[in-house]
Amino acid sequence: MHRLKPFKHNISIEKILDSLNMDYKRRGKELLAFCPNEDHIETAPSWSINAEPNSKRFGIHYCFGCGYRGSVISLVKKYRNCNDVKAVKFIKAICGISGIVDEDYLLEQSLNDKSEDKKKILYKRIKIALPDEFKKLTSKSEKYFTYAIQRGLTEESIKKFKVGFCHTGYYWNRLIMPIYFQGNLYSFLARNNDYRRRCKKDKRVLYVPGPKMSFIVWPYDDLDFDLDYVIIVEGLFDAIKILSWDYENVITVFGNKISEEQEELIRPFKNIYLVPDGDDGGEILKDYAKGLVYDHNVFVIELPENQDPGSISEDVFEKCFNNKKNLFSQKVRVKIKY
Repeated sequence: MHRLKPFKHNISIEKILDSLNMDYKRRGKELLAFCPNEDHIETAPSWSINAEPNSKRFGIHYCFGCGYRGSVISLVKKYRNCNDVKAVKFIKAICGISGIVDEDYLLEQSLNDKSEDKKKILYKRIKIALPDEFKKLTSKSEKYFTYAIQRGLTEESIKKFKVGFCHTGYYWNRLIMPIYFQGNLYSFLARNNDYRRRCKKDKRVLYVPGPKMSFIVWPYDDLDFDLDYVIIVEGLFDAIKILSWDYENVITVFGNKISEEQEELIRPFKNIYLVPDGDDGGEILKDYAKGLVYDHNVFVIELPENQDPGSISEDVFEKCFNNKKNLFSQKVRVKIKY
């Protein structure tokens, strides 16, 4: 039930049971019905589920006749023969829940509590800040500016997205991409400028520990909700490059998976134009798009093999875009296991 915890006051157990075609009667905080366990045959209802959001047992069901128990998620899984992720999506769709989960709850989930007594982390806020060594990127910083241009940025996008760099400190020799969400600094990406490593463990790309990138899309704050489409790419620099070609509503999901939180954010858009990289990771992104629970029209913009938006020209992308195909008419090559 932890996936539904921040939404529990918006969840209607009655609506969920109605959608599963279950007959029930209310008795106080509980809804009574015949046991859904097919091995248990009874003449009077002995199964109940807690429907009181303020109760610690909210969404928990139990049969006094056979002992069959579980959560509302397991109930949906049983009736719809699906996995946890799709069950949660179904519940949120039935109850009309949209938008990203509560910010404090996300923080609680993203932090790693390593204390000996494993106390539950209290709802706290972490103030994300750019490194002390951060400097705004200008053409005077020749090495970093040249690298940014090579990655598909322009002078205009450098200024718009407040791109900078660190020449010293922990993020030494890295281009810094601030990532804003709903007006606040959510995280930042630190990309190695020339792939020189001070040690073998020095990663090419670093994110701030804590905030999960799978909870947001970027640049969400620039989306035009009057348009009926959104263009999804895997990488941040891919999004910036396509935006520089005057395409609108381009976002990154920071990888080749679309989380349920990210799907909530793109829910208002009827049409989704998917731009997977031309590799196996791109095939995985397609499969996640096939699992979207809301009624989207999903089109795939196929790039040349082993290419991504950062490695092709605007003319090549335009040709690929004009030849986009409906995702659901294509064969799936990679099967996703949740």
